[in-house]
Amino acid sequence: MISLINKDKIKKLKNKLINFIKDKPQTYKRLFLREEKVENKKIKKDFLAVLKDLNLIRIEKGFIIPNVRINLIKDKVLVCTDLCSYKKEDQVFPIHTEQVFLIDNLKIKKEDIVLDLGTGSGIIAIFIAMTAKRVYASEINLRAIEFSKFNAILNNVEEKIKFVKSDWFNEFKDMKFDLIVSNPPFEPVPKGLKHFYHSAAGEDGLDIIRKLLPQFKKYLNPEGRFQAVSYSISDKNLLLEKLIKKIKGEKEIIILPQFVPLQDFMEKYPLTKKQESFYENKKLYLVVMNIFPSNLSKLAIIKVSDKDAKKYGDIVFPLGLNERGPTIISDLELLKKIQKIQADIKSKSPQNLPLKEVPWSGIAPTLIDGKPSKRLMIIVVARGCAWAKKGSGPCTMCNFWSVCSEKASNKQIIELFEKEINKYNFKKEEIEEIDIFNSGSFLNDTEIPEEVRVEIMKIISDIKSIKKVMIESRSEYINEQKLKELKKILGKKELEVAIGLESSDDFVRNILINKGSNLKSFEKAAKIIKKSRTTLFAYALVKPPFLTEKEALKDTINTIKYVFSIGKKLNLKTKVALEPVFIKPHTLVHELYKKEMYSHVWLWSMIVILKQTSKLGNIQVGLSSEGMEWNEMPRNCEKCTKKIINLLLEYNKNPDLSLFRNLNCECKEEWKKLFRGNPIPIKIKVENYLKSD
Repeated sequence: MISLINKDKIKKLKNKLINFIKDKPQTYKRLFLREEKVENKKIKKDFLAVLKDLNLIRIEKGFIIPNVRINLIKDKVLVCTDLCSYKKEDQVFPIHTEQVFLIDNLKIKKEDIVLDLGTGSGIIAIFIAMTAKRVYASEINLRAIEFSKFNAILNNVEEKIKFVKSDWFNEFKDMKFDLIVSNPPFEPVPKGLKHFYHSAAGEDGLDIIRKLLPQFKKYLNPEGRFQAVSYSISDKNLLLEKLIKKIKGEKEIIILPQFVPLQDFMEKYPLTKKQESFYENKKLYLVVMNIFPSNLSKLAIIKVSDKDAKKYGDIVFPLGLNERGPTIISDLELLKKIQKIQADIKSKSPQNLPLKEVPWSGIAPTLIDGKPSKRLMIIVVARGCAWAKKGSGPCTMCNFWSVCSEKASNKQIIELFEKEINKYNFKKEEIEEIDIFNSGSFLNDTEIPEEVRVEIMKIISDIKSIKKVMIESRSEYINEQKLKELKKILGKKELEVAIGLESSDDFVRNILINKGSNLKSFEKAAKIIKKSRTTLFAYALVKPPFLTEKEALKDTINTIKYVFSIGKKLNLKTKVALEPVFIKPHTLVHELYKKEMYSHVWLWSMIVILKQTSKLGNIQVGLSSEGMEWNEMPRNCEKCTKKIINLLLEYNKNPDLSLFRNLNCECKEEWKKLFRGNPIPIKIKVENYLKSD
């Protein structure tokens, strides 16, 4: 439990915490939002001592371990709550969207005497106390009262708040208030089950609201107000609306377009058949109720826009995808487990390609200097990705390491490349670009020796119709001298350097994908590409393992925005490849797919990403089959997949969003369902997979 012994230390802590959040944002997020342990050296000794004295952290074997979760709300209020992983009945509920939503809609006057029913962490009472004359905060949970007192002292409003142990109105029989507020429990919980103080509200989640609505008027002054926030079940109409209509007075309902699926509750409680039937095909909307008793009896319903609604999630969960939820496993431990699985998959997989021909080649549409054209893609025989060969590799969606030949001589690599090139009539087939893939990094000498690089470039330089050449490399191998050497051989032909960034989110890139790279290395490579007067071509992966379609779409859009922001900052010619994950054999993605824990990328998502990012710059869609089977590729249903793939490929040479206008299919409704509700926290999904063996 947190310590209330030294009030002076608590009061001085606020500025120290805010400075810590500003100076060490990643350490703050890891420790107090992701609930991970961090090394001692990450925090200054004097600050560490204060946190320890107040029991906000503990130290074990050189690591700092959080005892509480700390949120900074609206840059001015700090709130400590229990960890998500604290699973006892008296848990002090971590800050969530509905609390901030209510705070934004509060109507407070300077002379108000206010009652906050079910104060929990005290967050609502604290915000009110910054304006109102006096606040009474009631709470049945003694642990919550301790936390809320701590938070009031921390935010320097303890003199304006009186905390009272009370079962709703019980301890306020003879009192009147100008404003009564509440964020009561609203989770549907079957009868007879143990539950958190903060959660259970009967079979339909509205028991507490039913209890409060008939009572609040007798505790209000003549011009008093009642404001509360809850979820409300809805099909055509809000169930809550029916309850509020019975109350005399001016009434207002503000609806946030965010709803919760039944699955969110099923994780905590086994719902009854009656409940499942009751919730079937219904949504739970977040609703703020404003009731002002007067002679009026109208009911106003206000809907918050999607754009405005998004900010509430961003305030409470500033990590975006890094808001991983309760877990006992650290990022490092998680990565080690994923890498071990990768090693097991690799050890059981066939390797080394026969040296009779290259793994694959094919022609695809593209855009060169703003004009439609064609590109020839060739996967050359190579010695394999250095990262994949390490014990820590390969990437979780990649099996290219299995189509390499470590024994290939320089001569064989060059001869097989030239043999494949000679199959194509470049002028007749109007091919103006060659993309070289070597299942790794073209600029790494251990994979493609300098002699081979030079000879391949010389072969290409002799093909007159070729205007552009693309090579791939991990960012750490990008070298200015090597790029300038290749450019010199190619002459006037443009050189494009592709980097598999995959995601701008560190957790997604280095844990879920196991990329083993960082943004600093990517940005350094971008600067070298700029100096070498070449073009940056970054790969943005669509739907890495463990991400839902909804999470993946957001991650890819953020990645594209990041890449173009770097290009703009450096004034560097920049392209992005939109690369949906293919379900390839001998990968972690394939193992997940076999256990029905991963599904293909929907083409509808690809279209949405293009619509939201096309104005940022040149985006190319990577949908070449490369010999893959139907069930391994991104797709919709059988009726529309081929048509939409062709449209997406057409976009590569004709980037016009009108190509996707009025597209529809029965499967679109199935795809839309994937965007409803809140997904299971990512780390929990990973742990579920680890346990599934």
